Amino acid sequence: LVTKATETESTNSLECTYLDLTRENHIYHACLKMCQELFVQFLSQEALKRCDSKELEYKQFAEVVQSSDNMMFLREILPKKITVKEYKAMMEKNKENMDTEEGSD
Repeated sequence: LVTKATETESTNSLECTYLDLTRENHIYHACLKMCQELFVQFLSQEALKRCDSKELEYKQFAEVVQSSDNMMFLREILPKKITVKEYKAMMEKNKENMDTEEGSD
């Protein structure tokens, strides 16, 4: 009889723990969703400040990310757009720097 009571208590305890974890998981996801929405809202508002029209484009988002220290973690995800000509010039400059460094060794 004592064994049955202990088994029942432990089963109830496990069910309670599972329900608590499930509830915590739902709360966690709700908070995460709210944070994501607030972040997108903040980023959009900052981009809108840099925009002349009511439409947002990639350019405005990239400018916000590149100019804000708080957004540093997004710089590789939202880089500033460059033209092919600018890219080729950058690569040529990097190649020249590499050649200069190798020649000085």
